[in-house]
Amino acid sequence: MNTTITVEETDLKKVYCAADEDGKKVLAELFGDQVLNRISSRVRSFEEACVQLGHSAEFVLQGVSPVDDKAIVAFLKLFVIVRALNGGWVPDWNNTDEYKYYPWWDLQKSKTNPSGFRLDLVCDICSHSTVGSRLCYKSRELAEYAAETFLDLYRDLMVL
Repeated sequence: MNTTITVEETDLKKVYCAADEDGKKVLAELFGDQVLNRISSRVRSFEEACVQLGHSAEFVLQGVSPVDDKAIVAFLKLFVIVRALNGGWVPDWNNTDEYKYYPWWDLQKSKTNPSGFRLDLVCDICSHSTVGSRLCYKSRELAEYAAETFLDLYRDLMVL
């Protein structure tokens, strides 16, 4: 007898995040690598980053009033998103051989950039930082993905 079981994607992601490595392998075999193993398919919003880390969005934003600066909320959200996308990786600032990546923004208005905010490039750094060290990524691909996906949050953080 064949029975069809329906699982909501958000519930599947919660189970995947809570599973050990063997459990993750079984879930990936059942539901596919694309849905479960690619971090960019699991973290497409602040709320999904919270799920990835086992937090509630309300907890993360607790104490921030709606009248507070949007930059504070944007930083909190980006901090959670960066941690989720990096999957537990923490930059070792004493290791000059370990690369860290961050998006670099063009904030000048021009004919080709009328909004005054666009991704200019993704930089790699070894032992120093010209950006907040909490907002760096373990790979160029993750930095590019975050810059494109969370553009509005970066804008809220950096632009008055």
